[in-house]
Amino acid sequence: METEGTTAACPGCGEPLSRLVASDGVMAGCESCGAMWLDNVVCGVILAGEMSEVAKSFVRTISESARETKERGYREAAPRGQRNCPVCSSALAARVLDDPSMTIDYCLEHGAFFDRGELAALSFAAEMRVATLDANAAQASADSAYKRHEAAFAGIVTGALGMTFRR
Repeated sequence: METEGTTAACPGCGEPLSRLVASDGVMAGCESCGAMWLDNVVCGVILAGEMSEVAKSFVRTISESARETKERGYREAAPRGQRNCPVCSSALAARVLDDPSMTIDYCLEHGAFFDRGELAALSFAAEMRVATLDANAAQASADSAYKRHEAAFAGIVTGALGMTFRR
């Protein structure tokens, strides 16, 4: 995983962001406060529960780096309303999410900003939602296969033995 420094400032603390261009899209992380900036493509990938291992590794690296900085007494992140998009410098809007419960800051044109730990929580929730949908679809498929098998068996019994099959 190769990252590069940028001149873009972290919306949370103003420090320079480290940038990663991956198959997921463009991500930037702040090694000072642990926050993450994701372009709109990466946001879609994460909400679909499909964050790549490279992207997950980048998030862990940024978080661990920030943990060391916090231990040295780093200042708190900027309050909402004072955060700007690192791409266009417009003020970020805030959006409250229900699951997981958090407030994220976003620029409609460019992406979303996540305070330390928020991205991991959102990614986990999205992966769990996808796993639940997959499990429900698998169960529905198994139920459907059972019903087809049951109908076929009933047809064989009825045809071969002249008996009616009841459940």
